[in-house]
Amino acid sequence: MQLLLATGMREGAWACVVGMPELGVLAAAEAGVPLERLEDGEFANSWRPAARNLP
Repeated sequence: MQLLLATGMREGAWACVVGMPELGVLAAAEAGVPLERLEDGEFANSWRPAARNLP
C-alpha cells in the first residue's frame, strides 16, 4: 500500500487513508510517501471532513 501511495503522490497528489489503522506512518515515509500530503482518517465516517481539507 505504501508503494502505491508513494507512486501516486510523487508528482504532488494528495491522498486520504480511511479505516486502515495498520498503515505504518514510518514505513510509508520510508517508502517515499510525502506525509505532509497524506490525510489519515481515524474513523470510517471521517472521509467527508478529511476530503474538505484537501486542496
